[in-house]
Amino acid sequence: MPIERVPTGWQDLRNVEVWYVSQVVKKISGVDGVWDADARSLLKIESPREGVGFSYYPSFVYDFPTVGGLSNQNLSAHWDTIDFCMMVEKVRPDPSIDIKIYEKGALVWSGVREYWDEQEARLLLNSGGFIQYLYSYELLYTSIVPPVFPLFADCSFSRILSWISNTAFYMFPITKTDHLPLLGAR
Repeated sequence: MPIERVPTGWQDLRNVEVWYVSQVVKKISGVDGVWDADARSLLKIESPREGVGFSYYPSFVYDFPTVGGLSNQNLSAHWDTIDFCMMVEKVRPDPSIDIKIYEKGALVWSGVREYWDEQEARLLLNSGGFIQYLYSYELLYTSIVPPVFPLFADCSFSRILSWISNTAFYMFPITKTDHLPLLGAR
């Protein structure tokens, strides 16, 4: 069964623009350096279903942090109101990526990974209905907090010109992601 990729579509835009062809959400206004730009997906995950999730490519052109994740509500533009999110930022002078995973605003995992182009961040539901965080196919962390449904894709930006791209909901074939290497995962 092939992977089904469904473009996200966005609503509740605050200080961002959306390019629907390439599924880019980009901060274009607001205060530079303040988490005052965000958007929420039109699509939603209605109930727990293994392999369903949201993915995006963080931008690294300007070395600004980007945040993408899944949330039941869109309470504000600040990243700490996203229920399950991954903050990704390029580290200088090293060509590495600083990744932080937050749930309900609390840091639950952090680590550094090697940088290369076309890295994808994914948040997927596993067979138990919990969120798994993957970065470039590496399982980083599995949530111990059950999500409240429905779940919308959500993103947040602090720096003008920061963005995420290639945003999509994915339906994976029925294979367990639980067997992925648990390097750094819980």
